[in-house]
Amino acid sequence: MIILRWQADCEPAYQTELSAGADLKARVTTSIPPGAVVKVPTGVWIDRVDWENVPAGAVPEIQVRARSGLAFKHGITLANAVGTVDADFPDEFEVLLWNVSTKPYEVKAGDRIAQLVLGLSYRLPHLVCLGKRMGGFGSTGRAKREREVFGEGEGSVASPGIQGGASTVIPRLDRGIQRPPPPKKLDPAVKPRDDSGGTSCAVSSKPPPCLNRFVNEDLEGYASASPVPQHSR
Repeated sequence: MIILRWQADCEPAYQTELSAGADLKARVTTSIPPGAVVKVPTGVWIDRVDWENVPAGAVPEIQVRARSGLAFKHGITLANAVGTVDADFPDEFEVLLWNVSTKPYEVKAGDRIAQLVLGLSYRLPHLVCLGKRMGGFGSTGRAKREREVFGEGEGSVASPGIQGGASTVIPRLDRGIQRPPPPKKLDPAVKPRDDSGGTSCAVSSKPPPCLNRFVNEDLEGYASASPVPQHSR
């Protein structure tokens, strides 16, 4: 469903035959002081989404979970409990490691720091989709401001580079993405049902708006503009 790509030596891997989560490795060496939260890059990206293998009405996601060994032995866990990587996330996966111990902890490049799990989510059909993703980490909710700066579908975003910590400017991924139609009002023909004497809310029985569907050429364009070697399965 979700096809990943990664930098050399950063390939996620399942440690056993029945492992549900694949381990993520740290791309760089860093130190986490006691009580601090550090964002650690992993050298892994979403390459594309194979929508043919996604169940109808579902949205695939990548969940990032803590490793129990790090938490028990060193007091290293995730600051956001369980991270969610949306299917349209364009940037490198980064893990928010939180040192809850009283000693500094050094993360070395290549250390297994978290695990990723493939998941499926089903969206509530009566909720509104407010906009489109305009960037990566922490970018949701910025659509209006980005449009004011770049205009609709224009501009570019910065992605963390691989060598030297530099930033690489890459094309936007929002071109060619099919947008869901505007939300419809509740069907007046559907009457509220109240079996308890109180009030209830009527929800239209019409099918939910179509979900976003990506054009893989956009993601392929992202991949071709990135300096990361292509290793995907």
